[in-house]
Amino acid sequence: MRRSRRAGFTVASLLLLTAVVAIFAAAIMSARDMEPAPEWEALFFLALAGLVFGTVTGFFLGTFFGTQNRDMLLGIAEGALFGPPTLVLLAIPNSLPVVLVGGVVLVGFAVAVRYLKPRRAREDSGD
Repeated sequence: MRRSRRAGFTVASLLLLTAVVAIFAAAIMSARDMEPAPEWEALFFLALAGLVFGTVTGFFLGTFFGTQNRDMLLGIAEGALFGPPTLVLLAIPNSLPVVLVGGVVLVGFAVAVRYLKPRRAREDSGD
């Protein structure tokens, strides 16, 4: 008999979200102390470009790799949410080292969670 999936978040998901927020916060703090300060017009243009790029990328990823229509909508929402701050932070030279190190940490964390999850839990979740 197959058991239904439990509702809620795993601790690993919560820790991953915390790591993403910490990386964005560290990059923003390093960009805030930058001399000379970046121009607001340039940051707005980059945020707008990130919104477009993130939304389009999320649409295509959700369409091609998703199994349901909601995957496409979630891809669009995630791209619209994470695209603008990501492109802005990547364009600011002082925040680039923080983002690069943070990206390595996030990938390492995701790999560790994926391969250290008990085998039975992986089979139940469909991974």
